Amino acid sequence: MTTFKKSLNTTTMVATSTGMALSSSIFPAVILAVGELDRFTAISAILVAGILNFTIAINFANLARMFPHAQGIKGYLHEAFGEKCSSFFSLLYLLLTWVAGALEIYIFSHVTSYLGQHLSIPLFSSIPGIGWTVFFLCLFFLMNLWDVEVAGKWQSVITYGMLTLLVFYSMYVFLHPADHPGPGVDFKWSPFIMAAGVSLYLFRGFEWVVHMEREAKNTKVIARALPLSVILLTGVYVVYVSTLPLNHQVSEQLLSSPVPHLILSRSLGWIGLATMGFISFMATLTTYNATMMGISRMIYDLAEVKLLPKMFTRVHGKFRTPWVAIVATFFIQLIFAILVSITQNFQIPMLMATIIQGMVYALSGAAIWKLRNEILRNKFLWFRWSPYVAVISMLIFIYLAFIVILPSLNANVGFALAAVGLLTLLYIIKIRSTLDPKASKQG
Repeated sequence: MTTFKKSLNTTTMVATSTGMALSSSIFPAVILAVGELDRFTAISAILVAGILNFTIAINFANLARMFPHAQGIKGYLHEAFGEKCSSFFSLLYLLLTWVAGALEIYIFSHVTSYLGQHLSIPLFSSIPGIGWTVFFLCLFFLMNLWDVEVAGKWQSVITYGMLTLLVFYSMYVFLHPADHPGPGVDFKWSPFIMAAGVSLYLFRGFEWVVHMEREAKNTKVIARALPLSVILLTGVYVVYVSTLPLNHQVSEQLLSSPVPHLILSRSLGWIGLATMGFISFMATLTTYNATMMGISRMIYDLAEVKLLPKMFTRVHGKFRTPWVAIVATFFIQLIFAILVSITQNFQIPMLMATIIQGMVYALSGAAIWKLRNEILRNKFLWFRWSPYVAVISMLIFIYLAFIVILPSLNANVGFALAAVGLLTLLYIIKIRSTLDPKASKQG
């Protein structure tokens, strides 16, 4: 049996984890979350979201250390809650990754269109966003199929390069007198909590690297990378948000636009617009590559526990990569690229992703609490009080999930969530009855 190539280190894992979260879609998410707050309240909301996600990183770090061969999220939830619960939420989580990928494709197509229009770049003007999407999907498909180490090194270059450029850009904007956010604090509890809840999307997907454990050099790589990536993301988001002109009522144009970061950067002239456009471009590249790496391994893991067809467990004899899962990831992203160009709505998938993410994060805290005796006996612990921190963060995530769900449950979001949940449940029932004919009678 062909095994995976163990070549990924902590630096690469941090880059992959960070790259999954820090995509072009975080820029409209920031405006949606904190756009109408003052600077102090906005930064506080980002810090609260960062602290909560740090506790989730500790949860997954402990779970990854305890169950290094547990097929990622599916295995962790199975250890704590059994087959039915773990199957339902792992498949729902896989759908979340596809929704997030579709959202990124939608944002990226608008970025290229906006840059082509306002910078008069013939290349962007003549090639539609969907064309660029297909090109880069093909590029990262071939790269990931060839060698995970090559893909990982490329991920490190573009992630750390993009983060550095974003920090320097934010420092320049902060020192620009015309764009200094005005003073004043107008703190209100309800908008603050809502902002913290929506800000959870900014960290979406950082934990997907748990599915790449087979290709890590040792079992500690994942456990180290997760908290480091959350710290890095929180710092970058705080720096960026501190430069936004938030101390006024944000215009409807910014709230409804998929490219508010480009609209705001226009005040700095064509250099500012080009710089932010390049940052957004690099953010999309990091996400495309990291998603290709992460989702393909998630598909492999779910196929290994028979939730998906067995063919997805095939590993390339020469390259030692899960080539069928990578091919499936490529076509799924391509299909979503076409679908999202038709729907033309980015707020519904963003809210859906935030809600599903909150549910899975709350479950990770519940899993830590249920398995706390095993965790305390385990030699690896970030700190001894991890189970108590986990249960507190679980309750907070449940609270924030309801804060986000209740205001956002319009007909479209509610119908989409109900439809996704129902289809997932029906699929699980079908799979169980196929694997075990007695299961349907007993269940």
